[in-house]
Amino acid sequence: MMRTRRYVIPALFLSLLVMSGCLSLGKGTVTSTKMYVLRALDTAEKQNVSEELGDAIIGVGPVRLAAYLNRPQIITRVDDNQVRLAEFDWWAEPLEDGIPKALTENVSILLGSAKVIAAPWGGDLKIRYRVPVNVIRFDARFDGDAVLTVQWDVIDGQDVSLLTRMSTYRVHVAEHSYDAVVAAENRILEDFSRDVAKAIRGLMTR
Repeated sequence: MMRTRRYVIPALFLSLLVMSGCLSLGKGTVTSTKMYVLRALDTAEKQNVSEELGDAIIGVGPVRLAAYLNRPQIITRVDDNQVRLAEFDWWAEPLEDGIPKALTENVSILLGSAKVIAAPWGGDLKIRYRVPVNVIRFDARFDGDAVLTVQWDVIDGQDVSLLTRMSTYRVHVAEHSYDAVVAAENRILEDFSRDVAKAIRGLMTR
């Protein structure tokens, strides 16, 4: 029993070092954890609100993620069946929060409307269209592409599905770095946001 206890404190100490984002890897070497967030589109892309959209409220979500994405580490793909978790490159917030936030901001900018909100919303709100999203894949390969695969719908205020799509987006990862991975993942999320905004505008003009 005493032998087991000898290893408890060192193990806990190592865990605390890793969680604090600072770990010594040999004499004079310190590696800090880099934290990343998904960013929204530049407001320069903001569009004029269409007459058809007017004061309509657009709801984004709920956004559901594949289980393998529910972790702080940035994920890269080794092959079709294997993924790798980054040791010192993490998301600053859970993707289940970061993806809906960026998607909502992007769609708001692209539609030129401040009335784009993320789920959950109050039951008394009259939502013109809502866009539930299932994120099936969101990862990248250093020697290849960042890939986003989503199944998404546009549903009207009467709970009628007007559109259902399975979409895949790819952007090449420019270099072997997590900065490049995050930049590419931002771009595929932007591409998806443009398709959502385009679909809503198209439905408005029917």
